[in-house]
Amino acid sequence: MRCLIRHINHYGRSGRVYKDKLVDKDSLTIGRSVDQDLFLPDLRVALQHAVISELPNGHYLLQARTLSGIRVNERLSQSATLNIGDTLRIGNTDIKVKQIPIESHNDAPDFMLEVDNHLNQAQHQDSSHEENFKLHNQADSQQIRRWSWWLFSSILILFFAIPWFSVYMGEFYEPKLIALEEWYSEDKEEYVSLPPLPMLISDRFWNSGTVASAHHFFKEDCATCHEKAFEKVTDKACVSCHKKTYHHVDPNFFDLDTLHNSPCASCHEDHNGKRQLVQRDDTLCSQCHGNLKVQIGDDTVLEDASDFEHDHPAFKPTLISYEDGQEITERDLMLQDVNIREFSNLNFPHAPHVSRKGLETIDGIFRLWCDDCHIHEPGQNHFRPIDFNALCKDCHQLSFEATDPFRVVPHGQSGEVMHVLQEYYATRALEGDYHGDGDVPDIVAQGRFPGESLTGEERMIALDWARNKAEEVAADVFEFSLCIECHEVEKVKDDPPRWEIAPVRINQHFLPRAKYNHDKHLTMNCTTCHWAAESEKSSDLLLPTIDSCQECHGGIHAENKLQSTCVDCHGFHVATEFVMGKEEDEEDVFADENN
Repeated sequence: MRCLIRHINHYGRSGRVYKDKLVDKDSLTIGRSVDQDLFLPDLRVALQHAVISELPNGHYLLQARTLSGIRVNERLSQSATLNIGDTLRIGNTDIKVKQIPIESHNDAPDFMLEVDNHLNQAQHQDSSHEENFKLHNQADSQQIRRWSWWLFSSILILFFAIPWFSVYMGEFYEPKLIALEEWYSEDKEEYVSLPPLPMLISDRFWNSGTVASAHHFFKEDCATCHEKAFEKVTDKACVSCHKKTYHHVDPNFFDLDTLHNSPCASCHEDHNGKRQLVQRDDTLCSQCHGNLKVQIGDDTVLEDASDFEHDHPAFKPTLISYEDGQEITERDLMLQDVNIREFSNLNFPHAPHVSRKGLETIDGIFRLWCDDCHIHEPGQNHFRPIDFNALCKDCHQLSFEATDPFRVVPHGQSGEVMHVLQEYYATRALEGDYHGDGDVPDIVAQGRFPGESLTGEERMIALDWARNKAEEVAADVFEFSLCIECHEVEKVKDDPPRWEIAPVRINQHFLPRAKYNHDKHLTMNCTTCHWAAESEKSSDLLLPTIDSCQECHGGIHAENKLQSTCVDCHGFHVATEFVMGKEEDEEDVFADENN
């Protein structure tokens, strides 16, 4: 069904302005809600008042959605078949159904609904309004004109002339003040400065709206942004403060006119409220990202995105890998049926840690929750790095000696473990009274009297045992009991024995090109999006896919989901290597000062 909606607005006695709107839908809605196809700003009209739909026989059916009904040819009805020439009345609005000539419109609509705004007002005025209009015409027109000119002159003087004079008055009286100061000498009477200008003489009346909160601290100094009166704010004025603001993309690689030649004010319009400086509708983003091959070229690898629910690529998390002794980052496509792995060199199964059965500890059953380990940073956007000493040490004690359970090896310092073990067992061997093993030499097992010292041979026997014992315990710590439980361990040297632990590569920001605030999702359980309770391997990437997010989030036009815009998850100035302003070279500045 194709329908042309024509609004006729009257200006003066003979002026008319036609505003046409073509609707090509299965049904046409009428009401006071702004999402209706035919919008009628009348309080007598319901938000969703009526609907016009096409019948199989080619006719059109008008149905009311409210009990007040619709007048069709002055007859109240709940439903009726529309014919050319019918007149509909909804509230105080008359709508005529007309046949439109094919040659007058290229789209060839099936019919036209004509809404004459002037007729609606003229036909439905109350009698009291008509009497007031007649009395008004009988008033003294000359007296009304004098009052009009007086009000116009007052407004012109108070809100234009005086503020304009106050802005430019400095150029007039500042030279005279300087001349007066030079003329007055110390033996003459002191110069009395001019009193401050009254608040009335101000250009604050020209303020078109509330200044953004970011600019609120200099809102009285208009010249900070407006370098010249009655001229637009230039990019130079913006960059003078925002030199270190990042570009959107690499300006050298993406040489696009829309990025380089668009003024700052085209996106950031001030005087629209404290929080309206950033443009948040998707139009700005979709102009380029809706069809990137046209904007950039056919060889681009970037995917189009214009609507989160219907036109957005799958998430591409950034993973860390290790090649040629260096860490590198790579992005991988994350789909519902594709299992992406993160090889972090860490063995950590989430399932037993967050199991509702709990963990058996010395102090009894202990249950962990997600936020026991994943602690938010300020702002709720990211988490603090996992720290063994702060989070893991209470349950995973790095003790190595059964007879001394409170002595532990250092974590994260594999090169020092052997030194700690050698020092510990050398001390125990020299002090004596060690009974940890069955094959302990007598000189190590027997106790010592106060002040008793060992002979040279006895010291050699004790220290030789300590060295062998340290190497034996180190092998157990690295390869069997402690380190190997969570880390990838490799023995790199046999004599003396040495081990290396593969560096842990846990990515702190899997989606660095997006922002996500957990604080807004506290009403949900963590396992709603992250399946940690089922993960048995540390290589599982527990990020939700875009399908999971789309269960709640829709595009800007979504009706049954949370409307989400591009800037809800993405920033604009994201090219951290390139800033808007160029820093001046210190040598050039020094040369300019000398010249």
